[in-house]
Formats: sequence, structure tokens, C-alpha cells
Amino acid sequence: MSSGVGEMDTRNLILMGEGNEMDRYFLYCYERQLHNLHHVSKASGKEFTETYFLFNMAGYNPKAHACLACIPSWIKLVQIYERHYPQLDRNIIAVNTPTIFQRVFQVLQPFMSAHSARIVRLYDTDMEKWKPELLKIFPENILTPEFGGKGSTISVMNQ
Repeated sequence: MSSGVGEMDTRNLILMGEGNEMDRYFLYCYERQLHNLHHVSKASGKEFTETYFLFNMAGYNPKAHACLACIPSWIKLVQIYERHYPQLDRNIIAVNTPTIFQRVFQVLQPFMSAHSARIVRLYDTDMEKWKPELLKIFPENILTPEFGGKGSTISVMNQ
């Protein structure tokens, strides 16, 4: 599953009283991951139990994503993940991550299990550093150009 962080204005959603909508969207993303795992397992005859969550942090803005009103929502989402989807992801990968996000991650880490904190991979904006790492996991033809690939959409990978 992939997501573009810069496309969402967390602060605005929360100030407009739509924080629960954001929570539901992330729950939908987690549930979609589970659905994809089931679908791929059934289609391939192999049991898959982990996924990858890939974020593009381009457009990340601390005012829109890490304001004081936003942080409790992010903590809540981490807690939901830990409570209901522990060890769902093999890796949670963020590319184009601005340096300021390191501080936000430090705030969220105490709410993560040791496993979750260990599987998070944060890469800066240097595609030359993170593209080879992504290509160790994903075939280039399924990654979209924003992730250094040649695909038109990120599809379910059953390899």
C-alpha cells in the first residue's frame, strides 16, 4: 500500500471536526492491506502474513501535519495500529522525508512496540540513496515514478 502524505491537510481536517474521518481513512487503509493479503494468498496458494506500507513524504508540512492539534491524532492512529494490526507490516517505508519529521517520529516512538519502531525506514529526499533500497523489495515495474519506478500504479505484489 502506498500513500502521499503531502496530499492530506491533517490540521484542517481536525479543526473542521473531521478527525474521525481521517481515522476511518487510515482504518480503511489497514483493512485494505488485510484484504490484499487474503486475496494474494488465495490467488497464489501461498500464505502471506505481512505487507509493506510505502509513504511519499513530499509536501510534508509541519504546520499542516504536526501541529499541536494533530499530534494526538497521530498518537491515536499508532495506538490503533498497535492494538489491532500488530506486525501487519514487514516494513513501513517513508521516502522524501524532511529532517523535521525526525522530531515527530521521536514523539510517536514511545507509543510504538519495539517491533514497529524497528521496521520503520525513513529516507530523505535523495532518491539515489532510497531507490536502491526500494528496488531490493519491489520490482521496478510496479513502483510508480514518484518512488523511482516505471509502473503506472502500485499493484499487489505476490512474490
